[in-house]
Amino acid sequence: MTTPTLEKKYKVWTWILSITIPLAVAVLFRVKLPNVAPLDFLPPIYAGINAATALLLILAVIQIKKGNRFLHSDRRRMPALRRLGSAALSRLTRGLT
Repeated sequence: MTTPTLEKKYKVWTWILSITIPLAVAVLFRVKLPNVAPLDFLPPIYAGINAATALLLILAVIQIKKGNRFLHSDRRRMPALRRLGSAALSRLTRGLT
């Protein structure tokens, strides 16, 4: 496929998913499950994850604008970051099962 054709294909999928996912979330907000404890503790967790992600993205943009591409994309640290993320995720989800 040529680049313009591929780009057009991705643009169509982006629009489809951008409309479908929020609609699915809106529908799921209406669903009430019987005999399920309230999940009121989840929104603060999601807010914290979103805040951390926003902060990391801002720091990445700052590093790129400074020309510090090494700090922005150091491939040698990725396995360590994956292990750290995996350990944090397992600790967060330990009590949920």
